[in-house]
Amino acid sequence: MGMKRGMCKTLLSLGIGAAALPSWGVQWATGAANNSSWNDPASWAGGVVPGPEDNVEFAWETNIPAGPYYVHLDSSPVIAQLGQPSWRSVPGPTYIGTEADRAQGRTLTLYGLYRKNNAGADLHVDVPVVLSDDCIADMDAGYNAQNGFHLNHTVSGPYGITKKGTGSLWLNGQNTYT
Repeated sequence: MGMKRGMCKTLLSLGIGAAALPSWGVQWATGAANNSSWNDPASWAGGVVPGPEDNVEFAWETNIPAGPYYVHLDSSPVIAQLGQPSWRSVPGPTYIGTEADRAQGRTLTLYGLYRKNNAGADLHVDVPVVLSDDCIADMDAGYNAQNGFHLNHTVSGPYGITKKGTGSLWLNGQNTYT
């Protein structure tokens, strides 16, 4: 894809995490309503829905009610990476995709995952994931080793997943990636 994607992938492969990148990622808007739509600009900080070159971060300000939070996929988004940064904590599990989204054949296409030290609660992807390139899953545990990423349905694509770090990555579906 583009220069930004290549740069991020190179930095991750060198062990330089997301915190080293300036202005890295499109962030889920603090206070976005529960059951919000992925394609609603109001769901994203700055009003920009992420696209194929964007790294998406689920991070929250403090003082919002504890989750769970649900993100409705009204399309099948294609993004660069999905992550949780260390500098903000998600106050309860977040679920990307719903049963209705799966029934409509929605997927999430990406090439990387990251979770940084002290990131908050679990992040669940509840629709099938399509790998668009070799996936680097950079999972720092920090003090939340029991929390992590849950890919709850099929992971497919002609690429593989390389997990780094001591954090948790659950592949809970029938996986067909190569």
